[in-house]
Amino acid sequence: MGSRFCNDSIASTLKQLNKQNSRRNLASLLHHKQTKKASVHPTTPVVTRFAPSPTGSLHIGSLRTALYNFLLARNTNGKFILRLEDTDRTRLVPGAEENIYDTMKWCNFGIDEGPIKQSERTAIYAKYIKVLLGKGYAYRCFCSKEKLDASRLDGYDRHCLNLTEAEIADNMKKSDGKFIIRFKAPDKYESFDDLLHGQVNIQDRKDRVGYDDPVLIKSDGMPTYHFANVVDDHLMGVTHVIRGEEWLPSTPKHIMLYKAFGWTPPKFVHIPLLTSVESDKKLSKRKNDASVLGLQQKGILPEALVNFCALLGWAPPRDIAQKNRECFTLDELEKLFSLDHLTKGNVKVDNSKLLFFNKHFLQKRIENESQLAELVSQVTPRVSEKFSIENDTTLQDKVRLILKDCGHCLTTTNEFEGMFAYFFAEPDYSQQSDETQRLFQETGKDQVLAILRALGQDVNADTVQSQITEVTKNLGVKKRTVFQALRFAVSGEVSGAKIHIMLAILGAEESNNRIAKTITNIESM
Repeated sequence: MGSRFCNDSIASTLKQLNKQNSRRNLASLLHHKQTKKASVHPTTPVVTRFAPSPTGSLHIGSLRTALYNFLLARNTNGKFILRLEDTDRTRLVPGAEENIYDTMKWCNFGIDEGPIKQSERTAIYAKYIKVLLGKGYAYRCFCSKEKLDASRLDGYDRHCLNLTEAEIADNMKKSDGKFIIRFKAPDKYESFDDLLHGQVNIQDRKDRVGYDDPVLIKSDGMPTYHFANVVDDHLMGVTHVIRGEEWLPSTPKHIMLYKAFGWTPPKFVHIPLLTSVESDKKLSKRKNDASVLGLQQKGILPEALVNFCALLGWAPPRDIAQKNRECFTLDELEKLFSLDHLTKGNVKVDNSKLLFFNKHFLQKRIENESQLAELVSQVTPRVSEKFSIENDTTLQDKVRLILKDCGHCLTTTNEFEGMFAYFFAEPDYSQQSDETQRLFQETGKDQVLAILRALGQDVNADTVQSQITEVTKNLGVKKRTVFQALRFAVSGEVSGAKIHIMLAILGAEESNNRIAKTITNIESM
């Protein structure tokens, strides 16, 4: 029978599941508020795993799961395993496996063991399914697809539960050896402890007349997720499983499998859903914005994305967060991470915060000489192609200088060619921005022209400040107006880099040529 579970919120789910015990729960809640919460963070090395299915590009939700498992392993000096759950061969997507590896490498998640492919472990699953069949916890099901489809609503009727050996042999002939293997679900599932949510009690729906005996082995001989992940987690010594809240309804089934084998289940942590700021709905995997390597192509840095994902359901101590403005390197996260600081409620994914982190870490890279060299090597070919400039040491030096002197304006390196286009090509003065139009409206064409004429044809980075002061005094205008007029003449924009930096990078000759052309353009307007 299907699990009674609401994906919208674990809090509302638990409320529904336990409302018949509301008085007891209220007393427990009041007691909980009066006592200090015990730590659930492990004090000994743990074994964690990240087990994605190669059915598409890795997304933010999966990356967060990988990150939390990685951080827990590193924080406790434990082991982090990468395992591919690729037994559903019909859903595999070409390139998805490589996408997982590339993403893990890009984010600097060191793998201690793996990648391990479940599709290469079928002999192991065959061995352990025999154990369950022998103990009577599992049984072969020969029912037709039509019958199974018809039973989805009300549950399976256990038609094949008590087949005799002769009936099994007869069905084997009729089905050409095709069958599935089911687990005999208990009448009632035991409650279990989740390290984030506490005791959870999820029972089968009472509105179904049939049974929810989960499939362990499919007709192609491949194991289902339910079976393979339990066997693998046990054999690999996994001590802690951190996974999405959507797997909560499956956890009672997994625990029953552990007990059927006589194994001890790992500790479970089910982290909250990621929701969209715009719609408050579960974050869509279909949007490329959620794809990790899609974000890479948009200029997002791995350290920014890791920092961003870490805070999607985890909060460091407030004093540390305030001191660092919540900006943490991966090494710092490894030291700070604790299960005690996980949060329960659904998490809104606000990309503005991701851009804040990206701006922060981009500036850090610019300040680091070796990382600055990497940025130059990434940006220069794009500049060369866009502006048809030879990619030589002169261009590379110019890009380096712009990054060092003006890079604080950038949120991503993808903005470079657009934001700093005026350093490589003469501006199109006819395409005036709103700010530029406002300058001409408020100051007047004649006043702008007078300012540029007064500056003369010997404007340079070393003397520009004194020249601006003199023009301000002689014409009786504000310094801000002079700055804006000069910036417009040099770059086609009213705002931008500091004027002395702009002039230094362009050089005196190019700067004065642009001022002269601007004067001519305004005179002809």
